[in-house]
Amino acid sequence: GTQNGSLIHSATGDSRKFTVDAGRVWYSHVAVMSGLSVNTEYYYQVGDSSTGFSQVFKVMNRRTRPAGQPYRHILMGDMGSSCAFTLCTACTQHSYTCDKT
Repeated sequence: GTQNGSLIHSATGDSRKFTVDAGRVWYSHVAVMSGLSVNTEYYYQVGDSSTGFSQVFKVMNRRTRPAGQPYRHILMGDMGSSCAFTLCTACTQHSYTCDKT
């Protein structure tokens, strides 16, 4: 939603268990959202009613693009782990280099 207390939309996503580091079990969540407005801040959380929900986070959807310029996006995450290939649906955590396309 566009307000912290108004998370009225939902998206079905993919959750992956991440266990490559000894003693740690984490999950990555990937979902696709559409129909978002330009220059708009959105609030979100991940989870479900059976396992619970994360805290609320926010993200700014793309800003208005200057005329003649391409859109540029940088998506970055640090899982604090030695291998973070869980974001690639083709990778298997058995290699330090993703060779899947």
